[in-house]
Amino acid sequence: MVLIRASCWISGETFSPYLAEKKTDLYFARKNEPGEIGNVGRYRGQPIPYGRAVLEAPFNSQTKPGLILPEQWIVDVLSLHIDSLRSCGATSIELDLNVTWQDQCNLAFDASFLQKLAKLSIDFSISCYEGSIDEQEEG
Repeated sequence: MVLIRASCWISGETFSPYLAEKKTDLYFARKNEPGEIGNVGRYRGQPIPYGRAVLEAPFNSQTKPGLILPEQWIVDVLSLHIDSLRSCGATSIELDLNVTWQDQCNLAFDASFLQKLAKLSIDFSISCYEGSIDEQEEG
């Protein structure tokens, strides 16, 4: 069994998540504006020199089996809003899949998804973790 969660990391020196949310009606799970004081990590207590936001699919691969996959949802949303995100200062956009697998892990992407992804000209990463799907569903 495989559980897939999808998110999209969007950033840029002048990227404004606030403006992007306003222009697109998207909701970012996490975000910071350029110059905002960091709470954790490298820029804790200092101005963060870039804007950054995380767009998360509102479901995972187990929530809506057979309907739309979370990575497809993100690509479809980006297809509609990529120009607006870039006009808000986004210079780096990455689709990230977090895959938890149990017993066996097979990943396949159909040609339509890959064509849409390629057209967006964004980075794509996959992280795979062996673990219990039930434990991942609880967390």
